[in-house]
Amino acid sequence: MLLIISLVFVLILLSFGSYVYIEITYNKYQKNKIKSNLSGFEISRNILDNYDLNNVYITETNEYLFSKYDFNRKVVRFVKNVFNGENITSTAISSFETSYAILDKKNDKLYELRKKIMPIINILLISSYIIILIGLLFGHMNTLLSGVIIAYLILIFYILTYNIEKKVKKIALKELITNRIITKKERANIEKVLNVASLNNIASVIFPLAELLKKIIDFGKSNR
Repeated sequence: MLLIISLVFVLILLSFGSYVYIEITYNKYQKNKIKSNLSGFEISRNILDNYDLNNVYITETNEYLFSKYDFNRKVVRFVKNVFNGENITSTAISSFETSYAILDKKNDKLYELRKKIMPIINILLISSYIIILIGLLFGHMNTLLSGVIIAYLILIFYILTYNIEKKVKKIALKELITNRIITKKERANIEKVLNVASLNNIASVIFPLAELLKKIIDFGKSNR
């Protein structure tokens, strides 16, 4: 029992802690406007055009907690604040998520491997929540432990493939500097947000729960 509690605590600390840290950082630098006055959409389109990625579309979405590049549909999906934002946060996030499309075009081997495994990871993540819920409802400690272990395996997978995020950060910063989208003074803060954006996958372990809570909150607001 003590082992299970310890494992759950560490999992929450790593994943939920990353999620909270991301949200705090994003909110902090969302107040800092960039001098180029370019929105997340404009920055993304600029970068994509530089690589002749006309087949990659950019859309605004309310379906996700964070912006993301959908490699299956070749679409960069930005949440509203990033799509329209003209600040440090939107600049960093838009360039970061767009850089996945560049890595995709280059057929990066590690990224190609992740793409092939992601459908399994998504199924495992939902399964882990279901197994954990069953374990809690029926008091089956072994079942609960199985669900927690699956979540850990997903976390380990993202940690082992973190080199992808390192490459994405490098591409994003290079594009922002080369295209003179950011100034020298803005670079330090941009790098801070890029570093935080690279933790999205680690935080994604708790996304199903966070997204469920978001939908409940949004539903409550719509019925006021």
